[in-house]
Amino acid sequence: MRSKEMKNEKVKGDVITPEEQKAIEDTSKLISKEKAIEFAKQYLEIDNYTLTNANLNKGYPKGSNPSWSLNWEFRDNNKETYEYKNCSVDAVTGQINDFYQGGSEFEPQTDLTPKYTRDSAKQLAVEFLKKIQSNKFNSTEYRHIESDYSIKEEKPTNYYYTFIRKVNDIACPFNTLNVSINAYTGQIVSFNMSWFDIDLPKSDNIISLEDAYTKLFDKMNFSLKYIRNTNLEESSAKPTEIKLVYMLDTTSNFIDAKTGNLLDYNGNPIKEQTKVSFTDIKGHWAEKDISTLLELGIIQEDSQTFCPKDNIKQKDFIKMLVNTFGPVYKFPVIPDDKNDSFYEEAINRKIIFPKEKSPKKFITRLEASKYLVRALNVAYIADLNGIYSPKFKDLKEKNNRDLGYISIISGLNILNGNNGYFGPDKNISRADTAVILIRFLKININNNE
Repeated sequence: MRSKEMKNEKVKGDVITPEEQKAIEDTSKLISKEKAIEFAKQYLEIDNYTLTNANLNKGYPKGSNPSWSLNWEFRDNNKETYEYKNCSVDAVTGQINDFYQGGSEFEPQTDLTPKYTRDSAKQLAVEFLKKIQSNKFNSTEYRHIESDYSIKEEKPTNYYYTFIRKVNDIACPFNTLNVSINAYTGQIVSFNMSWFDIDLPKSDNIISLEDAYTKLFDKMNFSLKYIRNTNLEESSAKPTEIKLVYMLDTTSNFIDAKTGNLLDYNGNPIKEQTKVSFTDIKGHWAEKDISTLLELGIIQEDSQTFCPKDNIKQKDFIKMLVNTFGPVYKFPVIPDDKNDSFYEEAINRKIIFPKEKSPKKFITRLEASKYLVRALNVAYIADLNGIYSPKFKDLKEKNNRDLGYISIISGLNILNGNNGYFGPDKNISRADTAVILIRFLKININNNE
């Protein structure tokens, strides 16, 4: 009897759940690490290199095959040289997704003249792509895109080439083959394939290019506007310029080729723009500033009311403050987390720290001072010790770091006190926020002119 029970228990313990079965089947489809290395060796010389990392990663985007991420290093202490090679291999098909090699061997040789011109090196890139991805390469078109790495070099170390997929003579800019060639040796320095196997919409029954232009200018206001032209060159000492330009009102110029509807960056139809105004600000002392922010797109409200007397929540203050820098390009987010893109931007700009995030919290005057000073990129001055003394009666108990932020923000006349008191722990109203942001904009623009 006991023997039969033990047998039944053993059988019961050996039963594989559907989830386990799927995991086993999925794993059985994958190539081994050793096999992935063999595929990599077809394009990389790694005989004298040491494998330092080998990780199996999930596929991107979701639903894509997982991949092996492989890293090698080579050191010669006598010659004081160091080289490395990285490669990503599709863990199902074995195809090379990308690779990169660098180190001493690939450093710029300023005393020599490059052996290859851009045109002659391009032919090497073409030959390589025909070898590694012949079928995909045959459906691409070369696009000259100047690389940030070589644009200022008199004698470029590497040449960069991009080939964009075309289907029925229509470009697919998200599907590309990218190669870089060493200008001195002709070596393939890097390869990257960004190619999503997805169904593409058919190109029948689409509007003409002329119709698209007509719909664009019919639906969007094309007029003169002042813009802040930010110089993106890190080495440049030039400040932000104010330019007068002709431009469209929208931050996206996509048009649905089937319907003719204007689309935003997430592919959703743009609502027809109408003159927006709030019903509860007429005659309010902050009406002008609220209306200005609304016109500039810094305030973005779906409601017909602004509720100027209400205290402002952190999420709304952060959203408005971030909007003063220009549009935030949002990726699809969870409906309950619509403010994530603005928080991400604020964190990147060091306006707020992750531990401070509390979307529904009403913010205080001290907290607003900190966000604004950080947004002006002068927090390092506010953090200096021993240089600030309290000029408000209610700041004697505040630490020196708080004094720095309040001294700067009140000194710039962005956020002031009243009758000798600052009120650091008092909440800020939505009307106060509008006035503060207008003052902030004036300071920020003047600093960048």
